[in-house]
Amino acid sequence: MSAADLRRRLIELDVAILEQKLVLETLQRDKIAVQSDLEAISIFPVLTLPAEITTEIFTHCLPSMEELRGDRDPFIRGTLAPTALVGVCCAWRDIAFATPVLWTTLAVRFDIIDPHVLEQPGEIRSLNRLLGRLRNVIERYADRMEYLELSCSQSDVAELGLDSVAFPLLQRAAIGGAIDAESTGHIDVFFNAPELRTVQLLDGVRPSHYGFPSLQLTKFEGEINTLDLFRVASNLVEVKCAVGDLRDHDMICHAHLQSVTIQGPANNLLDSLILPALHSLHISASTEILDLESLSLLFHRSEPPVRTLSVNVYGQMYCYEWDECVSRIGGTLEELEITGPSTSFLHDLLHLGSIGDQYGPLPHLRALSLVDSPNVNYKDLVDFLRHRSTSPDLTKLQSFRFNCPAGSFRSGEVCVHDDRDEYVIGHLAAFSIDGMDICIGSGTKNYVNHIRA
Repeated sequence: MSAADLRRRLIELDVAILEQKLVLETLQRDKIAVQSDLEAISIFPVLTLPAEITTEIFTHCLPSMEELRGDRDPFIRGTLAPTALVGVCCAWRDIAFATPVLWTTLAVRFDIIDPHVLEQPGEIRSLNRLLGRLRNVIERYADRMEYLELSCSQSDVAELGLDSVAFPLLQRAAIGGAIDAESTGHIDVFFNAPELRTVQLLDGVRPSHYGFPSLQLTKFEGEINTLDLFRVASNLVEVKCAVGDLRDHDMICHAHLQSVTIQGPANNLLDSLILPALHSLHISASTEILDLESLSLLFHRSEPPVRTLSVNVYGQMYCYEWDECVSRIGGTLEELEITGPSTSFLHDLLHLGSIGDQYGPLPHLRALSLVDSPNVNYKDLVDFLRHRSTSPDLTKLQSFRFNCPAGSFRSGEVCVHDDRDEYVIGHLAAFSIDGMDICIGSGTKNYVNHIRA
């Protein structure tokens, strides 16, 4: 074909494409019209239910407090009832707004709105209307709310005017979202909530961004970069905190704090606290190696009745500082979890005389977990478990967890490398039969019932 013929053919194809597009647009318009006519004459059985029955159904859709608490995905919390119900249709929205019991728990997320949507004409005005409607809902049902979670910017929280609203029953509140770059101070919230005991800060929000009735709080969850929380919230009982770059290192004594969970670098925080009431301490794995001397000095300063201890010892050899830690709390310790112990650390740990000079083999230990551990000498392990199960001077070990990295076991079974394999196999099986909650595996499978030499 000549060049002129090819150009003529391209023009014909463009015309055909345009005609097909026009046909498609016509069909789409017809579909929308037919769908509208169908909805106008259709009867949806759920909309014919009496409002009382619909209300009862709505109340059964409410999440439990357990679903709203803990480490549940914030995105999922933001899509639960009652907020999910008001977006279905006008009838459901009216019923939901007229049902006070639905608003005892409320989780709202503005931070999942696509930023590109807000750039569309008129969308900012729609967001302002949404804020106004949310404020009306909060003011209307504040006297019934027990849990409130807001994931929105600091300026949006200011628009809601939470400090001017009375929350007589509010027990737990969570706030997260963007912090305005030009913000130089904090926003007071919930000072009219006399029953508020738990505050959770999400998405990098810190105590300096919001002002709370600190003296009445007993539980805090969130990120900190100063010690102000421990200064002003003197009645805290439980703290779960992600530690940023700690800016001050004063020594603070907190008389009521019983449970502390630390994520991220822990050494500076351990060096700054005296916790005489501490019952439970959990220090999660981080890029910073835990300074066992800092932990030992905390126990030395505080002399706490620690019952539960969970620490990571990555990169640590069994050392004098660990013996010092255990000797300070050995008389009360009941549950111990050690993450990342080396082979030498395990060897010394399982030889009872090395676990602490003052209290020997931890007389009240009921549960021991070894997480992310290398393979262990099973003969030493059996001797340890047998002694913990039969010694009349020791509390019987009720639970034992040994978690190895994936791939530590061959052929899907625990391979015992010892001259006395039959001794090891028989005793590990016997511990389970005798009622010990024993698990040896890689985190996905318990191999206790699949042991071979």
